[in-house]
Amino acid sequence: MKYKSLIIFCLLLSADALSDDLTTCKNLTDNYIFSQAIIVCEQLCNKNIGSGCLAMGDIYITPQFENHNLEKSKSFYDKSCNLDDALGCFKVAELYYYTPRPNYTLSLEYSRKSCHLNNADGCFLLARSYELGKGVQPDPNRAKQYYKVSCSLNNIQGCGNLSALYFNSSNGNKPDLENAKLYAEKACDSNNGVGCSVLGLMYNLGLGVTQDYARSLSYNEKSCNLEDKNGCANLGYMYSEGLGVTKDNAKALAYSEKACNLGSSLGCSNAGFCYLNGISVEKDLKRANEYFSKACALGDTESCTEVK
Repeated sequence: MKYKSLIIFCLLLSADALSDDLTTCKNLTDNYIFSQAIIVCEQLCNKNIGSGCLAMGDIYITPQFENHNLEKSKSFYDKSCNLDDALGCFKVAELYYYTPRPNYTLSLEYSRKSCHLNNADGCFLLARSYELGKGVQPDPNRAKQYYKVSCSLNNIQGCGNLSALYFNSSNGNKPDLENAKLYAEKACDSNNGVGCSVLGLMYNLGLGVTQDYARSLSYNEKSCNLEDKNGCANLGYMYSEGLGVTKDNAKALAYSEKACNLGSSLGCSNAGFCYLNGISVEKDLKRANEYFSKACALGDTESCTEVK
């Protein structure tokens, strides 16, 4: 009995020491004390402690570290992933996805493992890959599946994107307005602009809800304030048509320009139309052409015909 108790006591001491080392590693890394952090964290990594390898990846990816090295960072993240650290898997996936020379196939592989280890961001990136066809054929149904998982793990961006997929029909599927509203409300309540813009459009058009311009305006204002391109574009349209608000072409143009700057082809097209026809602004064919060109580049084929 004494021998067994001694083993347990030693194990407890070892666990306490490990916990202390992990805390020290994190605190030193968070405070950019790299000369000390790299000693403690690398010792943990060498003992196959995934969070130690993750911290090493964080150190080497930090610009403030004098030996900043992206490849070393990726190597440590990769080791942490091999040790089933979900965040390490996501960080490798992120590096492959957003690098100047992306490898979407490898990003997909790592984001899938991260998601299966219940990392919300990994599930979101996996869903995004299926939605946009990055490293895989576009598959909106698989995208919905993984956005739903990410949302259940409290990735609010996943909830917002899921609401948009349910609202927009694809591959011959009809919109699922009930689920679109459900997830849009969850997203918007947590200050996600995409979710708010979906609700704004639903109330504007009376799809799945009773048409209500005042509520549409409120949701689009919140969406635009959260820097969502669609919310700003919808808001510009409402002011241009006087839907639920006094018609105001100056505000319509301002919101359209903001939407355009956020990447909305509709916003660019509407701004171009205002400059072309001198609506609330002096006619300016050069500015109009710039906006139509940008709308064209963003996929608005009608604007392409306006480019001079």
